[in-house]
Amino acid sequence: MQVVNLTGKDFAYDDLDDSTDNLDGYRSDLRGPVPDLVPCTSWDDELDQLATTLTAWRKEITTGNGGTGPRRDPRGSIAMCVTERDMVSQVMFHLATKAGITVAKLTKDGSKRDGEVYVGTMHRFKGLEYQKLAIVGARDGVILRTAVIERYRATDPRRCAREELRARSLLFVAATRARDALRISWHDRPSPYLPV
Repeated sequence: MQVVNLTGKDFAYDDLDDSTDNLDGYRSDLRGPVPDLVPCTSWDDELDQLATTLTAWRKEITTGNGGTGPRRDPRGSIAMCVTERDMVSQVMFHLATKAGITVAKLTKDGSKRDGEVYVGTMHRFKGLEYQKLAIVGARDGVILRTAVIERYRATDPRRCAREELRARSLLFVAATRARDALRISWHDRPSPYLPV
């Protein structure tokens, strides 16, 4: 796998003052959370552990961090994303029926406001931000689809590199939607883009 290291000099932007700028020297005042990386034994185990985490997060938000902070409605603060579209309904069903967590599906038109936890595919999270975010199903062969990569590895190396970059970027965008807590889980082998 080729790793592309881009610096701020590699991209120029309009600085809105009749000039251009790049990201060289810019630093964010905020630092993201160290993600919780959670290996699981099966898809069911992953869903059960997810439900436990989401229940704890919901309690933390609604009780004001154990009574030390303001109490809030968790709606809009907690989300979880999956890698594949068919996983959305599986997760929503599990959370609603086995954990008693109300969920709202993220669609291309946004989310319904009738659930405590928003659920969607990684593609739906671009431009959004949540206090707490869980990513489930981040396993090898799903993030970076094995069939796609193997098809292009020998026949079209440039396309293979683009597909790898696209998969890394998708995981990056999803992970950067978390403000205060990020949890990433998988079963079997983790995605090659996770630092495990």
